[in-house]
Amino acid sequence: MIKRTTNIVVWCAIARTPAFPTQGFAQDVKSYTVQTPQQRQNRYHDAKPAFKHGDVIHQNRLNEVRPFVPPGECEQVECPGVHVELGPSVDHTAAAAYMKCTEEYQAQVRLTPDGTFANYTCGLPFPDIAILIGDANSAIKAAWNR
Repeated sequence: MIKRTTNIVVWCAIARTPAFPTQGFAQDVKSYTVQTPQQRQNRYHDAKPAFKHGDVIHQNRLNEVRPFVPPGECEQVECPGVHVELGPSVDHTAAAAYMKCTEEYQAQVRLTPDGTFANYTCGLPFPDIAILIGDANSAIKAAWNR
């Protein structure tokens, strides 16, 4: 399991408050394809953070955090006067009991015709390998996994 941490969470929450009016929405959303996430991962694969806890991010430093926030986040706060102090890193790794549950029971879960699932006990219901391009139910499975 990949350990996920972030110190951008506070930034995202603060930057969306009324004190920080946004200029626009994520650019080029209509041009996103299934390949967009992979292209983004390839582009930023070796990115190293040039910021740390306590740094202040202004509009002129948004490109430093771009590889570490979801697509479109920087565009949401790209406005004059943006001023955000980065908070401490937060561990987002799933609890060991949750992961054990996932490994033990995930194989038995089935999606029903009405979009709910059957045989769910605990943990993440669908393995990533069950979410396939071309599968009409992939979006529903992915939504249940989040």
